[in-house]
Amino acid sequence: MVADEVRQLAQKTTQNANDIGTDIERLAEEIRKVAQHIEEQSLEVGTLTSLLAELEGSSDMTAGTSQRTRQLADTLRGLTR
Repeated sequence: MVADEVRQLAQKTTQNANDIGTDIERLAEEIRKVAQHIEEQSLEVGTLTSLLAELEGSSDMTAGTSQRTRQLADTLRGLTR
């Protein structure tokens, strides 16, 4: 009788250990997925930062062109008076 109970307990222990191992594998896979998403988002942030820098440069160029156009218009007005 005791031997059967010990055997059943050993089987339950083995099954629980297997279940824990499966849970750990699933958790490790989810952690890998999260790490991959973080890496992808980091790359996207880097791309966005570069695009924003380019946009800022274009904006500065546009502002400079606008200022030069105003100066040219003022000069032309002065010549036509």
